[in-house]
Amino acid sequence: MFKRTLFSFVKYSIVIFVLLLILFPLYYLITLSLTSSSEALKDNIRFVPDGFNYKNYDILNSEFWSSLTYSFLFVITALTIRLVSLFLGGYGLYLTTRKIKTLFFSIFLFFSIVPEISIYLGIKGVLNDLNISDIVFSLSASSFFSFFSLSYFHNSFNQVSQKEKDIIKIDNLNKLEVFYYVYLPKLKMPIFLTVIFTTISTWNSFLWPSYILSGKTINGVGFDTISLWFLRVGDIPHGMGRHENLVAAGSVISIIIPLGIYLIFSKLINRQLYKSI
Repeated sequence: MFKRTLFSFVKYSIVIFVLLLILFPLYYLITLSLTSSSEALKDNIRFVPDGFNYKNYDILNSEFWSSLTYSFLFVITALTIRLVSLFLGGYGLYLTTRKIKTLFFSIFLFFSIVPEISIYLGIKGVLNDLNISDIVFSLSASSFFSFFSLSYFHNSFNQVSQKEKDIIKIDNLNKLEVFYYVYLPKLKMPIFLTVIFTTISTWNSFLWPSYILSGKTINGVGFDTISLWFLRVGDIPHGMGRHENLVAAGSVISIIIPLGIYLIFSKLINRQLYKSI
C-alpha cells in the first residue's frame, strides 16, 4: 500500500512539474503583457504584473490587420500549392518503377538535410529573376514541398489493393471517379495532417518572411506577416529600444488567433485524430 501511494505521488509530481515547465513561458508572457511600460523598461524580471494594464493590447492598428491578411493569404496559398504538388508527386511516384522511386527519394532526402538558408538564397534568386518577389505568392515559395509529406502521400497511394484495381477496370471508372472512390478515402489522413502542420509552420514562419520581405513596401508602407508584426510593435522611434510588454501583448494576440481557430474546429480535428489511432 505504501509503495503504491509513493509511486502515485512521484508520478503525479512529475506530471505537475512537466506541466509547470510547459505552461510557465506562457504565464510569464501574459504577465509581461500586462506590465506597465514604465516598469517593463526597467528590465526587472517580474512574475506578477504591477497592475491590469489591458491598454497594452490596444495595438490593433492598420499594420496588424494588413499583417493578419498577409498571414492568412500566406497560409492559404501554401496549403493549396502544397496539397496539389503532394498529390501529383505522390501519384507520379506511385506510377513509376522502383528504381526511379529510389532515385527521386534519394534526391529529396539529400535536399531535406540542406540548411534552410542555403535553399532560401536560391529561391529568392529565382523569384527576383522572375520579378515576382514583391507579391504575396513569394511568401509561400519556401513552403511548397515536404519530403516527409510526399512519402506519406506516396505510401497512401500504395495502399490501393489489387482487388480495387480490378474493380476500377471492371466498372470502367473515369479519372474523377477513381480519385473520389478509391484514392480520396486513403488520402484523407495525409491531407488532414498536411493542413494542420502546414498551417502551423507557415503561421509561425519567421526566417523566410523576414528574409523575403526585408525592405519591401506596398504604397510606401512596409508589410509583415503576423510573426514579424508582433516583434516590431513595441519599437521605440529612432532606435531607442522597445517596449517588451507591447511585444509580449502582440505575441499573445498572435497565439490566440490560431488557438481560437483550433477551438472552433476542435471536435472535427480530434475526431480525425482518433480515427488515425
